[in-house]
Amino acid sequence: MPGIQGLAPRGIRRLKEPADRDCDRRARYALTKLNLELRNLSTERGTKATLATRFGVDGRGVASAKGPVGLNPIFADLSVDVKKIDLVPLQAYVLPSVRLSLARGALTGAGRLAFGEGANGKAKLVYTGNALVAGLLAVDDATKLDFFKWETFSLRGMRAGFNPVFLEASNLDISGLGCDLTIEADGTTNLSKVVGKPAPPGEVEEEPEPASASATVAAAPPAPPPASAPAAPAAAEVTPIRIDTLTLRNGRIGLADHFIQPNYAATLTDVTGRMTGLSSKAGTVAQLDLRGSLANHSPLTVTGSVNPLAATAFADVRASFRDIDLPPFTPYSGKYAGYAIARGAITMEVSYKLQNRKLSAQNRFLVDHFEFGDKIESPTATRLPVKLAVSLLKDRNGVIDVDLPIEGSLDDPKFRIGKIIWKLIGNLVVKAATAPFALIGQLFGGGGGADLSSVDFADGSAALDDAAKKKLDALAKAMENRPGLTLEATGRFSEDQDPPGLRRLRFERKLKAQKLADLAKKGESPASVDDVVVDEKEHADYLAKAYKAEKFDKPRNVLGIAKSLPPGEMESLMLANIPVTNDDLRQLAFARANAVKDYLIGSGKVQVARVFVLEPGRTPPERKEGGRGSRVDFSLR
Repeated sequence: MPGIQGLAPRGIRRLKEPADRDCDRRARYALTKLNLELRNLSTERGTKATLATRFGVDGRGVASAKGPVGLNPIFADLSVDVKKIDLVPLQAYVLPSVRLSLARGALTGAGRLAFGEGANGKAKLVYTGNALVAGLLAVDDATKLDFFKWETFSLRGMRAGFNPVFLEASNLDISGLGCDLTIEADGTTNLSKVVGKPAPPGEVEEEPEPASASATVAAAPPAPPPASAPAAPAAAEVTPIRIDTLTLRNGRIGLADHFIQPNYAATLTDVTGRMTGLSSKAGTVAQLDLRGSLANHSPLTVTGSVNPLAATAFADVRASFRDIDLPPFTPYSGKYAGYAIARGAITMEVSYKLQNRKLSAQNRFLVDHFEFGDKIESPTATRLPVKLAVSLLKDRNGVIDVDLPIEGSLDDPKFRIGKIIWKLIGNLVVKAATAPFALIGQLFGGGGGADLSSVDFADGSAALDDAAKKKLDALAKAMENRPGLTLEATGRFSEDQDPPGLRRLRFERKLKAQKLADLAKKGESPASVDDVVVDEKEHADYLAKAYKAEKFDKPRNVLGIAKSLPPGEMESLMLANIPVTNDDLRQLAFARANAVKDYLIGSGKVQVARVFVLEPGRTPPERKEGGRGSRVDFSLR
């Protein structure tokens, strides 16, 4: 068959707007300056023709192809070269089924394109070579604002195909990637609007559960899936993908939150990294090293092993985000805590291991020198004493160190990482605010994590026993490590038990006073009457002396002389005539609170200005389980 050249006559320079109506959007484009040479074309089976063509695409780019072709069977093996082909007219193919429009972008590439009939009788396509998409910008259809862009997207050593679909490349290099995410005023995101993907039928977002004051800090295992949960669907066939080295340079991710008032915005810049060995083949893992910076000074690092393309995902990664300034987050703290953030920085160190759809994660948050600022009126702010919670969590170096381990299964529909982390943090704040002494007991000991909110006293006594001292030692340690805390001590007394106890103590002091007088005559006087010990052999003698010294009316004989009574009766009469007034009980409560304060200050760990003795209550509050009415209660400020 003779050669065919110049099918486009010289006077015809442009083909008018063909349209592909199979796409969600019409793809309109035009070929310009078309030159085509086709030699030896035949319908005879097994014959080959040669094709050479060159043309412009939409008047901007240039494409050429050269090589053998055939009609029976249909095939082509072409050397192709495209330069700066504008992708905007072809966006129906480039961005299918999303609400984005291409504002710009150009394709350049060179390689071999093989076309033929596959084993299933459908068209088969394989491209081998390099490809570059430069200057791409996609715009949100709704807002007409930039959504994502890149400077260059380069594939080298590439081999890609259709029927079957696969992709191989020795290098994928992405430079200048940028993406702007927005939370709208109604709480929706521009990403969800762009993708336009509705929630699966029947899937309803759970209402957040109220944080429990008794929740543990160490772990929060997710609820097990229901026994009748349906079996997980079979995994879809994995598209073969292999990229030996993926490099990201100079990336940027922006976030603007218009839902919060005032608005919040942040930008992650200098996102650079490398992934090697990325493959969808089962059993393979890729090595990841990613770096970036928030606001140009808070470094982000992510390292480890991942396999995101395989049917069964695997990850063993560690990430850290250091020295993030917290004052810019005031819109959130004002809305939910009711205070601005005056100062502070946070460092996050996390590690995640995912294997066989089981996730084990460690999440550590270090908050340095955090301080709330001015009060902000907000109807959604918590009523919890958040300032107290911060003081309780902050150590002597001004650091809040929180460790939140998580374990769970991705097959559990209730297992959501972000939701669990926020719930754990919420539980921790609630516990710090509503049960601070239980948390102190957990952190600093004191009788196996005992509640340190009070110490008990013997009836009528203001002396600390060993159990009380053990609690106070733990409390002193907590105060030393939490310098922002102030302790208030409120002495209590029992109207039932303390009066008899106080009478007994005063009775014993009267006996000791008699012995003290005898010792003084011998020059052996101890420092205090409380240091005197009356043993069992001396008891009757000093009881008689003390009884004789009492001024109350005593039983007398017919001559008016005081009767000689057995020891038991003398003791009973003395106890019955020792008065105990309400003021005595109030002073006893004060003495107990002061005994606590003296012990804490005497340890050297707590300054005087951090312990306050309060006025005793008129009546003691309800007794705690296993506690006594004769006690000192503590509160923190």
